[in-house]
Amino acid sequence: MVTVPHFQAVALAVEASEMLGSIPVHFARMLSGRLKLDVFMPPMDSPKMNVTMYWLRRFDRDPGSAWLRDQIADVLGGGSGPTTAASIDAGPF
Repeated sequence: MVTVPHFQAVALAVEASEMLGSIPVHFARMLSGRLKLDVFMPPMDSPKMNVTMYWLRRFDRDPGSAWLRDQIADVLGGGSGPTTAASIDAGPF
């Protein structure tokens, strides 16, 4: 088993080996034209994933940030599992 930090690394590792990988189907289809990948749907349902968005509290009322959060929530919240959102205070930067 190999663990990588992001979806693109999965695709690159699979292309360079005889391994299998699991990535979101939209991403896999996009990459299949660029990389030497065969895309197959798994023979079982994928487990549900919790998705959490975080942003700095100072952007709570920013119209552009609010719009982007709404877009992300609409795409990810389409019946695919719980979605959580929370604003946070900035750290000591």
